[in-house]
Amino acid sequence: MSIMVELIKQSQKGNESAFAAVIERFKNMAYGYAVSIIGDFHWAEDAAQEAFIEAWTCLPQLRAPEAFSSWFKKIVFKHCERFLRRKAHFSVNLETAVSIPSRELDDPAFSTLYEETKSKVIQAINRLPQAKRSVVTLFYLGGYKQEEIAHFLNVPVGTIKSRLYSARKALREEMVEMVEMVENTFSKNGLSETFTEDTLQKALGKASTLQHKNDYEKAERILKTALGHAPDHPGILRALNRNLMHGNVFGKGDWTRLAEIVSQARKILRSGSADETIIRETTKTLLCIPKMQEAISFIEEEWIERMGPSFEPLAMLAWAKGCVGDVDSARDTWGKASKHSDCKSKEDAATIQLGCLAIVDCLVNAGEPEMAKGIAQHGLRAGG
Repeated sequence: MSIMVELIKQSQKGNESAFAAVIERFKNMAYGYAVSIIGDFHWAEDAAQEAFIEAWTCLPQLRAPEAFSSWFKKIVFKHCERFLRRKAHFSVNLETAVSIPSRELDDPAFSTLYEETKSKVIQAINRLPQAKRSVVTLFYLGGYKQEEIAHFLNVPVGTIKSRLYSARKALREEMVEMVEMVENTFSKNGLSETFTEDTLQKALGKASTLQHKNDYEKAERILKTALGHAPDHPGILRALNRNLMHGNVFGKGDWTRLAEIVSQARKILRSGSADETIIRETTKTLLCIPKMQEAISFIEEEWIERMGPSFEPLAMLAWAKGCVGDVDSARDTWGKASKHSDCKSKEDAATIQLGCLAIVDCLVNAGEPEMAKGIAQHGLRAGG
């Protein structure tokens, strides 16, 4: 387990790829254990997803990395209990799962026979004591070795062997073919192919809730860990970018995260997501701090080249260039902006006036009053 302990330690330090490896190692363990408790494949998958999201959030609180397995098992169990209470509320029994066709069975000719078999398997498994039920589901559904199951359940390997043997014996006493039926049924009800993507979507929802509560630190941990699974996921990148911007830069005045925000913004755009909101927010952040040279580069490379010239980015670019003393370029850039300054709405007029005010202030400070006067008149005309 030394490799796993090292992965946990790296995960606690914020290494997203390390925790992605941990999840790959434990996802079937969580699912199999949840099935043994809930008795429903679909609800067990939901419980496993919820457990991973909580683990992402709380991992820094784990004091002993070597105890991750038992710690995580408790989290899975907690979410299973929550789903069991929900099932009881809706009066759903353990045989509910049999009414939902397997993802792998599309032929109606086999559906009825399969559902009958599935029902018998669920009923037989559920008659086993919980301790034996967990071993059976982890062994057949998760595909884990007895040593791995022993570590997860925190019991000796000999106990696992004994429980598995007696569980098989009990199943055979019900029906000779029952063990084989269990194997076949579990093999057809493994984790869905969309498990990771579904978990990522739930993580985004959880992070959004945390952001609304101004708990940006926990939201960041969730988003960064999710990013370890999907490095180019546009939704996660956007959420992380905004989380860093509002939680760290503006929320805490932590300008050290600025380079990370710009890097994330560029990564979002490289992923094929033409997200103008991200471009605008990142640009405004650079201009407010201010980081004018970085803003100039970002506006030119990411906004104008990617989205095409328009008044807003050109006006911001003109102001940024004026602020760094490049007055001639600022004047030329403003000339280009003026060609795109048609007032189609009150919002357009307000944007033009704001751009004029910024560049006028910049030019006055640079000792160019006549140039500033002409731009001010433009702003007055825009305002009607």
